[in-house]
Amino acid sequence: MQRSLFGEMRELESRLEEQERRLTRLERHLRALDLCGAPCPRCANGEMLQDDDRLHCPACGYAHSL
Repeated sequence: MQRSLFGEMRELESRLEEQERRLTRLERHLRALDLCGAPCPRCANGEMLQDDDRLHCPACGYAHSL
């Protein structure tokens, strides 16, 4: 019985860790999308544009992965 409970606990921990990783990726993605259309954080001259899986500034070349 203890082994069974230990196995269940490890499985739940694994699932929780995966959910935490997914949440972290989602939070990073949402923060990056907040930058879309905003002034570039590096040069403040260009507007951040979305290009597939990244944001970039056409003025200075700064890029941020989503």
